[in-house]
Amino acid sequence: MPFNVADDLKIHTILEGAMEAFKRIILPLRLFSTKFENVPLKGTDTVHVPYYPLATSASKDFDDDAGYEAEEDGDIETRPVKIDKRKYQSMAIKSRTWNRMPMIDFEKLGRNKGRKLAEDVIKDIFSLVKAADFGVPVVNVAPDEFDFLEVLEASKAGNDLMWPETGRGMVLNNGFDHYLKADPQARFAGNSGDTRVWRDASLGARVGGFDYERAPILPDNGENLAGFICFPSAVLVGQAPIEPEPSVREQLTAYEIYTDPDSGLTLEYRAWGDPGKDTGKRVIECNYGFGIGEKEALRRFTKAA
Repeated sequence: MPFNVADDLKIHTILEGAMEAFKRIILPLRLFSTKFENVPLKGTDTVHVPYYPLATSASKDFDDDAGYEAEEDGDIETRPVKIDKRKYQSMAIKSRTWNRMPMIDFEKLGRNKGRKLAEDVIKDIFSLVKAADFGVPVVNVAPDEFDFLEVLEASKAGNDLMWPETGRGMVLNNGFDHYLKADPQARFAGNSGDTRVWRDASLGARVGGFDYERAPILPDNGENLAGFICFPSAVLVGQAPIEPEPSVREQLTAYEIYTDPDSGLTLEYRAWGDPGKDTGKRVIECNYGFGIGEKEALRRFTKAA
């Protein structure tokens, strides 16, 4: 069913607003190995996520007879991740509302739906971060005791695990993030002209040798999880849209795949009408999957009981 220009604009306004909010919440995933597809999967339900493994082959001794022995693709691996998660946010607009409230803020509507969708997706992915797979915490303190010295302890843990210096990430919940900002040692950068803590209440993109992200919706997973340090190979995340079956698509008034040009993140939009209820229905959807990569590539922070 064709759309007029006004309807097309409303669709893209909703999607742009949803993506803006979605990618802001989902940012901590950049610390993991990810592969975001913007085309529907055909004949498979998996995405092959590339990652750089922590383990590396031992150096070889040169053999005059055999010469050099090179391992193909020894420094990068891929692992299949099944796209088996479908989360969506729905909107229902009655014809009466559509006609009597012509100034509906579609951008705000999209932002609200995108934010909540991202929160639920990232909580689902972070549900993996448990002691059973990633061991005892490297930090276990009350939130008001978390300071820059704990970050240094985490850095030492990364060193002891022989993590590469580059690519290390750290994620903190709101409580640990707050008390780290309050620690004078974490604000020492102000002495060299960096005033982000004072100006924006932000620790910046790097803290103590880690790429840093705050995760305000980090689940505690029943284990008082408050944060973690990681190398990207710890968790593998894939995303790909699921195209509607042809007879289903015929019943839709719109189906759009919207991809963020910067991150590659993709959201899907479906719209259809219910004449019996005089209601238009819209869905913003995220299709994704995730799995554990290397268990030695993540260590947890917990809140002391």
